[in-house]
Parts: sequence; structure tokens; C-alpha cells
Amino acid sequence: NESSNYRELRNLVETAEEEAAAGKLSSTEFFIFTDNSTAESSFYRGSSSSKLLHALVLRLRLLEIKYSVIIHLIHVSGTRMIAQGTDGTSRGSLLEGVMAGENMLTFVDLAKSACDRQGPPLLDWIRGWTKSTDLLPLTPEEWFVEGHGIIGGERNAHGIWIPKHEPRSSIHLWTPPPAVADVALEELLKARHKRSDTYHIIVIPRLYTPRWRRLFNKACDFTFSVPPNKSFWSAAMFEPLWVGIVLPFTHHRPWQLKRAPLLVDLERELR
Repeated sequence: NESSNYRELRNLVETAEEEAAAGKLSSTEFFIFTDNSTAESSFYRGSSSSKLLHALVLRLRLLEIKYSVIIHLIHVSGTRMIAQGTDGTSRGSLLEGVMAGENMLTFVDLAKSACDRQGPPLLDWIRGWTKSTDLLPLTPEEWFVEGHGIIGGERNAHGIWIPKHEPRSSIHLWTPPPAVADVALEELLKARHKRSDTYHIIVIPRLYTPRWRRLFNKACDFTFSVPPNKSFWSAAMFEPLWVGIVLPFTHHRPWQLKRAPLLVDLERELR
């Protein structure tokens, strides 16, 4: 009566234990990619309602303690697994992805932003519906300055630095790589309180979501996802693109438009 979720996670756990026993994981970070979303959610929750899955999660956590290894278990789409070649080996196909000589790192997109991966088509699409033809993604350095509405400044007669703020109703585009999306979202949450009249757009590929999903949902007034079958987000991207919109605060209760009926209906239509 073992489920497919259990069998798939057990294979990953046994592989990790074999690598650790061989001395390959001590004091390292070990990345495991799987197309099993249940395995990812169980691992990051630290438990599962299934006793069998819970036991496997416990084995991974004990492995981290015993060998001083940090394990990252990341869900990816099945199409990525097929393109990378792992899926084909189970069928005896040795002519796909890395088995055909492609670089393994080309299938690991944790450090690339959506705009880095898809390029101008994605940026043009965002510029189209924002009506902002000169909109550019914030760089990681700009998350901490321009993202907070500061565009320079100067010292006054007393030598005190006085920042210069951007115009009202400005738009910021945040496109952090999944590996550091939590850092960008933390800064965005600070920025919207500093400049409560600013619009923010967040665009992140659906990878490594346990690391940043909670902050994403907290920050955004409404969200939608784009499947990988569009001209601006092609099938070669594999996972959907998550888009979040942060609107300015209102001047009256409840102070923000999140969960307003109009936005709820819009979000439903976009899905």
C-alpha cells in the first residue's frame, strides 16, 4: 500500500544516505531536485500526516545533523526532468539532456531571474500592461536604495545627508532569482511602508518556493501565474511564472486593497 509519493521520496533519501556514507556530503550543501511536490512540502514542513513520509523526512533531517550537511529539496516540473535526462534513464534512453553531453548547470536556474532567463519578450510584456515604456528591473544593489524610493540626495548646511525621493505613484519592478527572492521580498515589505504611494511588481519563476512563498503572499495585494506556453514565457522555462502586484496603501480603513471584492474577482479571472 505504499504510495508513489513515498516510493519517490524513499529513492531520494536512500541516494542521499549512500552519498553521505561514501563521505561525499560532509560539511556541504546538497541540492536534490524532484518533480514530486509532496516530497518538497513535507521536507520543509518537517513532518507529514503520513507516517511513512514522516519517517523519511526524519531520516533526511538526521542525515543533516550527523554529517553537517545542509539539504535543499526543490520541486521542479516534470518537463524539466525530461529535458535534463533523468526521466529518460528510467526508460533506458541515454540520448537526452546531460546524458547527451549537455551541462548539468544549464538545468539549475535558481540563481537566474525571470528577465535573465527569458530576456526582452518578458520585459516588453510587463511594459505593455503597465504603460511604462522605460521600466527596468531593479538590480540587487537597488533593492536597498532605489527600491525604497531614494534616488539620490545631498548634505545640507549642517552636514546632514538629506535623501531625495522619487515622484509619487512610481512603479518598481522586482525580478529576484529564486535563491535570493526572500531577501528582495523582505526589502519590499520595508519599502512599501516607507513609500506608501508606490506600485511594486514582483516576478519570480516558481522554483524554491518554500524559501519565499510566505513573504510573497504577505507582500502582494493580488497575484497570478503565467504558464510556460506564452511568447513571453516559453515552454523552455518549464515552471510557471508567478506575478505579484503591490498597490499603494489607501487613506482609510482597512488601509490596503488586499482581499477587496474587486481584486478577488480580478485574481480569479487571471487564473
